[in-house]
Amino acid sequence: MQRLFCGAAALTILGGLGTVAAQPAPAPPPPDPKVIVERSCQAAGGMEAFNKLGTLGIGMEREEITQDGKTVRSSMGVFMATPGPIPGRFEMPEARTVAGDDGSGGWALIEGRPDQRPSTAHMVRRTISSHTFSLLLPFSLNWEGIVYGPVTTGSIAGKPVWRVQVELPRVFFASPQMSRIWWIDFDQKSYAVVQAISPATDLGKGVTSDGMLLTQAKPVKVGGVWLPGEEKAIGLDEQGNQKAHTRTKWVKYRLVTNTETGRLFENPIPPAQRPKPPQMQPPVKPPASE
Repeated sequence: MQRLFCGAAALTILGGLGTVAAQPAPAPPPPDPKVIVERSCQAAGGMEAFNKLGTLGIGMEREEITQDGKTVRSSMGVFMATPGPIPGRFEMPEARTVAGDDGSGGWALIEGRPDQRPSTAHMVRRTISSHTFSLLLPFSLNWEGIVYGPVTTGSIAGKPVWRVQVELPRVFFASPQMSRIWWIDFDQKSYAVVQAISPATDLGKGVTSDGMLLTQAKPVKVGGVWLPGEEKAIGLDEQGNQKAHTRTKWVKYRLVTNTETGRLFENPIPPAQRPKPPQMQPPVKPPASE
C-alpha cells in the first residue's frame, strides 16, 4: 500500500478519498508447483502413506465409445510396487497377455509363449505408465523424470484452481499419440486434483491424435490414501473442444500380501528364450589412402 506524505499534501489526498475509488490489492503470486503437488498428496493421504502401500493391485473394467458410436469393453489388471511404476506387472485377458518388469527390463508372455521382440524390454514400463499415470494423480507426479512447468490461475465451475503444467519424459508413454505436456488443475483451497488435460497431439502428415479431459469420481480409501473408483476421459480436438469419443474406467484396488507378491514381477522366461538385443555392427574403416 502506498504511504501518505505528511502535512498539507496528506490533507489533499485524504480529502479526495470520497471521490477516488480504492485500487484493488494485487493478487498474490501462485505457489511453487512443487508445493502444490506436495499439498495435493497430503490432501489425498500423504506421499509417505502411498509409498508404504507396498504392492498395489489395480483391477480396471473399461468402456470406450468411439467417435463413430462404437462401444468397446475390456478389462485389465495391474500390480505395482509403490510409488511405481516399476516394479510392475499387467494382465490383459482379452489379449491373453501377461507382462512385467522388476526393474531390470520388461518381459511378456502372449498366449503362454515368450514375446521375442527386443522392444518388450522397455515397452512394459511405458504401457504400465500409460494406464496408471492419470489414475494415480497426484502421487504419480513424483515419478522419475517429470518436470514441473509454470503455474497459472483459473476457475472451473466457479471454483478457483491452480493449473500446473507438467512435462513428461520422451519415453514415458507406450504411444506417441499421448502428449508429453499435460495440465493438472488443483482446487486452490483443498489442493485436490480437479481435472487433468492431455492436449491433442500432432503426429505429422496431417494426422492428429485426440487429446483427453480426465476427471475422477467415487474415491475409495486404500491403506490410508484416497484413490478414484472411477475415471472418465473425454476426447478433445486440436482446439480443445470436447468430442463424442469417451472412455470410462471402473477401478477396484487391493493390497497384495508379501506371500502373494513372490515372483510377481520376476521374469519367468528362461534366459535362452529371452529376446536378444540387436547386435551393433562395428563401424567400417575407410580404406587407407595410398
